Amino acid sequence: WTTILTVPYENGAFTEKMYVQFTPYSEKSFNDSISFFAGGIDLGAVNVSGNGVAVGNGLPAYSRWFTEGGALAALTDGPITAQDANVVNLDTGSVKTFAVNEQDTGVARFRVYGPDLVSKNDDKYLEFAVTAATQTFSIDTISAWMTTSGGSTVQADIQYSFNSDFSNPVSLNEDPISFSKDTMLLTEYNVTIQVLAENKLYIRIYPYNAAGADTTGKYLAVYDVKVSGLSGD
Repeated sequence: WTTILTVPYENGAFTEKMYVQFTPYSEKSFNDSISFFAGGIDLGAVNVSGNGVAVGNGLPAYSRWFTEGGALAALTDGPITAQDANVVNLDTGSVKTFAVNEQDTGVARFRVYGPDLVSKNDDKYLEFAVTAATQTFSIDTISAWMTTSGGSTVQADIQYSFNSDFSNPVSLNEDPISFSKDTMLLTEYNVTIQVLAENKLYIRIYPYNAAGADTTGKYLAVYDVKVSGLSGD
């Protein structure tokens, strides 16, 4: 990370992505701006802002799903509750053994082929819901082990929402999540999400297969979907 960056551009548009890092040091709102120059000419500035939130010294808490093959039951620890995994309009395939952390592990699989899954389909997904109990649940990590099975073309998106109808979702991945065939990948996101007492957070994994309109036998393999953080005010 640096305070001065040269960004390549063509025809007035960046040709590479630029990322901005935000590291709050106290519980307050932060506002600043990023200035742009070309050939010594001031092109203007873009305002940026963020909020620092207190994490506190709460109790470690987590919820995990798909830790026993295709079993839907949630496994929780700490003062939170979780619903069983919800498989919505996806066909379940057979459990298959993959290497996860160098251990042979039975992993759930879901069929991802056909014309209605060549792109993200809002009606076909895996959903996970976690509820803060009597105190705020400050989530710092959302992760899952996943891969494409039966071919290399299955991809996925992960989003979350505070609403049961999944309105106003937030995407965790910027680009489609891609995999090497049959190689389990730990997809992990560091987040700052506060779930207030007695409120829920919903997480969805949307699988799709751009090359799967006329093929069969393609699956998304999923193991140990995990939401973790601290519970406490």
